[in-house]
Amino acid sequence: MLEFYRQVGEAVQKSDGVMVNSFQELEPEYAEHYRNVDRRKAWHVGPVSLCNKDVLEKSGRGDKTSIDFNKSMDWLDAKARGSVIYVCFGSISQFSTAQLREIAIGLEAADKPFVWVVREVGGDGAEWVPEEYEERVVGAGKGLIIRG
Repeated sequence: MLEFYRQVGEAVQKSDGVMVNSFQELEPEYAEHYRNVDRRKAWHVGPVSLCNKDVLEKSGRGDKTSIDFNKSMDWLDAKARGSVIYVCFGSISQFSTAQLREIAIGLEAADKPFVWVVREVGGDGAEWVPEEYEERVVGAGKGLIIRG
């Protein structure tokens, strides 16, 4: 994995700029970083992955998730604007079971509503979820875990 990041770094240094899966209003600090610290061009084109209601379109691009679109939108609509923590590390990040458990415990301890997008680990992914976590957190409406 370290070699991958080294190669990415080299490619970025040779490039004319970078495309960023975000936008100014969502992450102004990062936009500012590219402008003033990296001093390189950055095209903020995100979010690249939008919600799709068409199941065929989702499966066609490999985006299979564990939660229904309407269910997740209803859950979000029931929360106060700006109150939900969104956690997603992307598809190249790899975490150990212990790290995933720590993230889960931290999200529960934050006592704020959250949406956590996490890659499936093994079969049903239950081995990394702390005991009774789903009932305490997800079942109580405190968080959504989107596996996929």
